[in-house]
Amino acid sequence: VEFFAYGWATGSRLDLEVFRMRQANENMRWRATVLRLIVDAEAAEKAAREASEETRQQAKDAAARAWQQVGEQTQPARSGWGEAQAFAVRQAENWRVVLAAAQAALGPNWSSIVDPAKSSEAAWLAERDAAAQQAVYWNGLLQQALDGEQRVRNTL
Repeated sequence: VEFFAYGWATGSRLDLEVFRMRQANENMRWRATVLRLIVDAEAAEKAAREASEETRQQAKDAAARAWQQVGEQTQPARSGWGEAQAFAVRQAENWRVVLAAAQAALGPNWSSIVDPAKSSEAAWLAERDAAAQQAVYWNGLLQQALDGEQRVRNTL
């Protein structure tokens, strides 16, 4: 009973914390890189706007490449958050199955896991939603990069 009531629940919380820490660390790394690239792309775009007629095409090409780099840098994050979302869905499903088994079974072992299983399923569903929100954010950055590249190529 103690294992089901405490050990399994503690293991579940630790799994969740490791997942959250890993995602937070990756996200900080991805953001630091992409934000630096956005600053560089904006500066390159400004330089292209201010370039003389003789150097304008070269400056436009450099600005377009800078926005392309921003877009390329969103790929690891978009992929990573998609994987995180899928992982969270699988974890929530696992806990849904455990919860169903615990609710259907008799005895103190299974009854002690009902509340931790509910909490774990809910926590993983929240992680799924958070990962989906992050995916939206990174897709927005990709769109910003595409818009920047298009703007540079068509309006400067």
